[in-house]
Amino acid sequence: MESQTMASCTFQNYFRQYEKLSGMTGTAILNLGIYGNIGLSVLEIPPNQPMIRKIITI
Repeated sequence: MESQTMASCTFQNYFRQYEKLSGMTGTAILNLGIYGNIGLSVLEIPPNQPMIRKIITI
């Protein structure tokens, strides 16, 4: 059986088909410029509990 590509679409063009997009990531705030350049906004939601991680410098 031979497989053949009938159509292709980039991720960018695929997501442009939708009026609204949503997603969740822990690194979006670090990349605000990238999302702004393509017309997407980023909403930061504060954590439910304070961070308990300690940053140790050497």
